[in-house]
Amino acid sequence: MRGRVLGLVATILALVVSQGCDWLVPPNPSAGYRITDAIPYEPIGQQGDVFFTKTVTVSFYGTSALLCLNGYGAGEIMVDDVMYLDIRWPNGSLIRREIDFTDGCSHPVLPLSPREIGHWLKTGENTITFTFQDQCGGNGGSTEIWLVIQ
Repeated sequence: MRGRVLGLVATILALVVSQGCDWLVPPNPSAGYRITDAIPYEPIGQQGDVFFTKTVTVSFYGTSALLCLNGYGAGEIMVDDVMYLDIRWPNGSLIRREIDFTDGCSHPVLPLSPREIGHWLKTGENTITFTFQDQCGGNGGSTEIWLVIQ
């Protein structure tokens, strides 16, 4: 019996040496997409101006998609004043979602904890256009924002 165990161990070691050991480590199940670096807060030309737009295509096969401050899925985010997400699902349908950091201009811009948006995505390739817009007048700007999919 001992000889069989040693033979099995030797076979496994030979396989690891010949193939490398990458197959022993599961792939990282999360993907991080930097949406933007921090955008300095500065006066907006006119109330309602759009000051940032970016489109990314993401593969969603997980259960979680977080908008957050860093690529680790943590940290509060803030946009002065509104972030729109136009999401094109794999079947071609388009939806629009809004994250309002002022609650309709009823209070100053407030940071929000990481926002879960996985329920807005469909399995497969989703194309998301992020649009940051002033709605209350004054300044525009944002923190760094990442989309982390797990």
